[in-house]
Amino acid sequence: MFEGYYLQPCTCGFFGTREKQTCSCSPQQIYKYRSKLSGPLLDRIDLHIEVPRVPVQLLHNRKAEESSKDIQ
Repeated sequence: MFEGYYLQPCTCGFFGTREKQTCSCSPQQIYKYRSKLSGPLLDRIDLHIEVPRVPVQLLHNRKAEESSKDIQ
């Protein structure tokens, strides 16, 4: 059984990212945000993967792919 969970690094979402934007959260806000997840819950998660943000320009500048109708 697979269950997926997503957790932002902080409330604004920019803590520890490589983005041009910087985190606007105080250390206390980050601690409070992360402490909402209890230890026993985190202990049940076996795989932790950091997935970087995808720049918006990369999503908008995608070239058109072949449609499934054209492939058939």
